[in-house]
This record gives sequence, C-alpha cells and structure tokens, in this order.
Amino acid sequence: MICKWAQTADGFLIPAGGQQWITGQSARTHVHEIRRWCSGVLVGVGTLLADDPLLTCRLGVSDVPIRQPARLVLDSQLRTPPECQLVRTAATSPVLIATVAESAALKAGRAQKLVHAGVEVLELPRGREGVNLEALLDELGRREWTYLLVEGGARVLSSFVYGQLADELLVFINPQMSGGEPGRRPRFDLAAVRDRMTLGAEYVTEFGPDRLYRLLVPHG
Repeated sequence: MICKWAQTADGFLIPAGGQQWITGQSARTHVHEIRRWCSGVLVGVGTLLADDPLLTCRLGVSDVPIRQPARLVLDSQLRTPPECQLVRTAATSPVLIATVAESAALKAGRAQKLVHAGVEVLELPRGREGVNLEALLDELGRREWTYLLVEGGARVLSSFVYGQLADELLVFINPQMSGGEPGRRPRFDLAAVRDRMTLGAEYVTEFGPDRLYRLLVPHG
C-alpha cells in the first residue's frame, strides 16, 4: 500500500494561480515509472470528476511494451460518468469501480452502462465514510495484487494514511510556497502527518527543484 501525493512547501495539493502542476517534468516522469511496477492505481471519485485522469503509465518508450496498471476508483455513490477517460480506455487496462450495493441498485442503469463499456463494478460493504477499505484490500489480496498506488485527494489520502492502511508514503514536495488565499484548495501536509504518526525510515531523492520523500510506515 503506497500513498503518493505532490504538495507545495506549505502543504497544498493544488497550486495557486491556475498552474496545472506542482512538480516539474522529471518528477512527473518518475511517477509513471512507479505506476509501471504497480498492480493498480487508486483515486477517489472526487479526483476523477475534477481531473478526468487516465492513470496509465506513459513513459514515451515506443519500442518497449509498457505494463499498464489496473485503474481503481473509490465511488460509493456511483457517480463515475460513462464518458470519462477511464471508461473510454477500459480496453487499455482494467478499470474497477468500487462502490456499495445500495448505490449499484439505485443507479442500475449507470452500473449497466459501465459494465457494457468493459468496467468492473465491484460491490463492497459500506464503511464509515463510503466503501469499506479493509474489505476492498481483502478483495485485492484475493486477486493477488502486490502493489497498490493510492493517488487520491486529501480525503482518500487521510483515510488510508490515518487509517493505518499505508505501508509506504511517497511525497513530492516543491520548495515554493503556495501563496495567495487558500480558499477551498485541498491540503494534505507531510508535516502534519509526521505530527500525528510515527514514521519509519526516510529516503530523499531530488528531481531538479523537487524532492521526493519516501517514508516507511511501521505496523505493530
């Protein structure tokens, strides 16, 4: 269980001023290398609706086959639009929508559209804040997934990190402060995680001005 995020120096997940990216190209390329070795990449439906991501591995190597991870969305209310990029590229690599039985029943038409597009709608028990994450991880274990990369927003990251479900944190930090008014921009700061949890070994790698902090999360 690897939780990955990019943040400004003051802990924001979205830069101010309309910038698209927090980190530079070399850091983003490294993320694609990480995806290459993972069984799946997970986001919450909020990230899906805001960014319409592909979540594929795009390394730009034309002569070497790229192993693509499965794409997994936490979507307890089944809000995933059938026209999003993930659904439209379901033939590229598997797409799973983790939801709860009540939502699948209430939105049977949407569930059917997703299934017809090649998406697997995975019905799981309800947890305190949506899909029961322990049940999800049990299911992925039965499928023999090895590495799951969580690239969610603040809410998803909080559920996995503070729920003691993460084994490793990968945090890209740009040295610039976010600046401007915080507004409603999401925030998930490594400094706050360090204050709340005991973390293990730490490794730092530089990608130009960006730094990647790799931290192990001890259990037991």
